[in-house]
Amino acid sequence: MNSILSDSGNLFTQKKVEISSKKQSNFCLQEISLTGSISSIKRNTILYAKNNTECEYIYLLEFEPSVYRYYEKPFVLTFYKGNQRQSFIPNFLVEYWNGDRSLVQVHNGSEPSFIDGHKTCISDFCKKNSIDYKVISKEEINPQQLFNATFLLSYRKPKFGFNTNDLQIVTDKLQESGQITVQQLLDFAVQDEHSKSTLLYVIWYMVSHHQICFDSENMLGMNTKLWLENF
Repeated sequence: MNSILSDSGNLFTQKKVEISSKKQSNFCLQEISLTGSISSIKRNTILYAKNNTECEYIYLLEFEPSVYRYYEKPFVLTFYKGNQRQSFIPNFLVEYWNGDRSLVQVHNGSEPSFIDGHKTCISDFCKKNSIDYKVISKEEINPQQLFNATFLLSYRKPKFGFNTNDLQIVTDKLQESGQITVQQLLDFAVQDEHSKSTLLYVIWYMVSHHQICFDSENMLGMNTKLWLENF
């Protein structure tokens, strides 16, 4: 079993998932096993998720460009139901670059009744503080987006150096070609297999930093179409 897409050895392990310039790989989402320990780039720390769904959601937050920062279990919300004092701790407070904020509760399917029991209190709190309230279930997490996030996040902080001139080569070829697949870009830019492997690393680095656009709703592969934002 390989851990080829891990960040600090901690993102996820898999049996046979690799995006290679030599052949189209066979992806199997069922073989991805996310751990509860996450090396967060946006938080610059190690995070520990309570369950698999929380872990998956953190990866999506880490990769989402509109997210400025987020906090786990940001505060305790205390309220009274009759004469009984109760408390509620939301999973995440998410802040966006445009100034919006969201209070997010993530569940695996076993907690909706608990959430519903506190819904009025949470809604009132969010309304008074101009915060959007979201409840995210496991079924609402797009598996293709999750795969892309976990894969690309490992390229945010490269473990290997590369020639910065390759960044310009990729940019120039995309400007010349418009929309083009990953494989076509490699074939168009370089000839030998070693150079293709090197340039592929640079392409994933640029995609991970949102310097190159792609259809994030579908799983990344060698046939994924790429383009520049202003194309």
